[in-house]
Amino acid sequence: MVARGAPLAKVAIVLPAQLFYLAEPTALAFPALLGLVTFLTAQDPAAGRAQLLILLLGNLVGSVAAAAASAVLEVGPPLPALMLMTLLGSLEFAGWIMTGARRPGGAVALTGLVTFLMLFGLVASPVPFDVPVLDRITDIGVLSLYTVGATALLLPPPDPRWPAAMAGRSAHIS
Repeated sequence: MVARGAPLAKVAIVLPAQLFYLAEPTALAFPALLGLVTFLTAQDPAAGRAQLLILLLGNLVGSVAAAAASAVLEVGPPLPALMLMTLLGSLEFAGWIMTGARRPGGAVALTGLVTFLMLFGLVASPVPFDVPVLDRITDIGVLSLYTVGATALLLPPPDPRWPAAMAGRSAHIS
């Protein structure tokens, strides 16, 4: 069940971020707003928080892997280093995805793989890209903190849930 003012509160959360990206256009605007809207559209606030955490961790891991691979690309011969780093990075993330399977670790690995391939491809591209890896990490981190803070202030708190272990106990057992 949706709280009475929740849709208006969600608009109030998205609007400042959207206005910021309209005032300061950047290549990160679309993925950042997509993550924010994905978080807010989840019916279950706990599921939305889990999705946001998966996006944040996946972007962080993928960004760090892309930064490390780009350092190797600068040191080694371009074509072999590009092929080796792409292959090793993809295989490492694929192994993580396979061991994570349907657990949240698999989703983090998949997000990390996409981020790694996107950022490493942009670094290896002969066409310049104006957003450094650390700026992307900072932007996603700041937007995540804003989202958590704004939802804590504007959205109603989630209903308390009893742990599954407590469901079978009766009240008279201490």
